[in-house]
Amino acid sequence: GSAWKLLSGSTSGQTQVDDPQADDVAYWSHPLDVHWATKGLQGSWPKILLQVWHQDELGRCEVLGYGVCPVPATPGDHILTCDTWRPRGTWDQRWRSWFLGGGPQLLAPESAAPAPDRFRL
Repeated sequence: GSAWKLLSGSTSGQTQVDDPQADDVAYWSHPLDVHWATKGLQGSWPKILLQVWHQDELGRCEVLGYGVCPVPATPGDHILTCDTWRPRGTWDQRWRSWFLGGGPQLLAPESAAPAPDRFRL
């Protein structure tokens, strides 16, 4: 939230590629070292906004989905589960993406972060 001040660390980055085989679950095991401060707990708790990218058979990279999950309130190792979603788009956009790849993307991915329970849409 806007009441939080970044003390150290990076607020954006990119990690490894995962190739889900049988279970269609991507495992992300990447450390985050970010420190924030706030004068009060008014406002929203910090969240992690994920963009899931996909590389097709031709090597083209595209955003496959988005996810939002809260930052844990305590330091240490945590296991988080983050549901992901993607814009459905119009019938024409879905038809075009089936032939050409790609698909609907958010113009402002950060707009996905503030809405709680976005994965239920």
